[in-house]
Amino acid sequence: MTALHDLQRGWRQAMLQGSPAPLSGSPLCGDVRGDGIAPERRLGIHRNHLYVTLREALGGTFPTVKALVGADFFDALATRFVIAHPPRGPCLFEYGHDFAAFIRDSGMAGDLPYLADIAGLDWAFNACFHAEDPPPFDPASLGAVAAEDYGRLVLATVPAMALLSSDWPLAAIWQVTQPDSPADVRVDLDAGADRLLVHRNDWDVVWRQLSLAEHDFLQALQAGRTLGAAAAGAEGDPAFDLGGFLGWAIGAGLFRGFHLAENAADA
Repeated sequence: MTALHDLQRGWRQAMLQGSPAPLSGSPLCGDVRGDGIAPERRLGIHRNHLYVTLREALGGTFPTVKALVGADFFDALATRFVIAHPPRGPCLFEYGHDFAAFIRDSGMAGDLPYLADIAGLDWAFNACFHAEDPPPFDPASLGAVAAEDYGRLVLATVPAMALLSSDWPLAAIWQVTQPDSPADVRVDLDAGADRLLVHRNDWDVVWRQLSLAEHDFLQALQAGRTLGAAAAGAEGDPAFDLGGFLGWAIGAGLFRGFHLAENAADA
């Protein structure tokens, strides 16, 4: 009798060797009872179900990618991803965090150079939806901070928040894939770079386009920089309204708490 560890390893190899590969030579066939169906056919049924399940999971997580390339191409792309990067955990909503990098490195994007960045946007929606929900932060607690200490504030961002920067107009590309988008809308790929904030608002995941200064400001806070350091990094944009944007970010629930650094230059 095959040891459990060897049986599990053999099962994994048989399932993930790629659907075109024959199963008749797999040593696992000797451990599978035929009962009217050849062992390799039984394994084939399980393998087909595995690939279908994982492709459907990826399609649900990356709907914009699928809408752009079509179902057949997406299935081929997802199959190659499954073979190269099988799941490491039991939760399918956690599967696909490296799909964008795979698209970028695989060469399969063809004449869609923005596809990997779109996959990153899809993943941001998924990650923010499933992110931990920390205890609510009371903005009134900031009233206890003296004005001269504002520069030392370190605002902790919530897990359900992602920042994206792309050379492509991600928002416009995303919008044309939506069911309510007019059929005759075309995206100007030369429209310039996009910087987006994705975050959870109650149970909805929403996005907002950011200026470079707004993006860099939030990115600095997300990295644990002080408010003073984050504000200094955005000073190059005279249109950046620190008070207005910070007030919006607090009201949007982007922070879960704060502490004071030893001095404004820390962090």
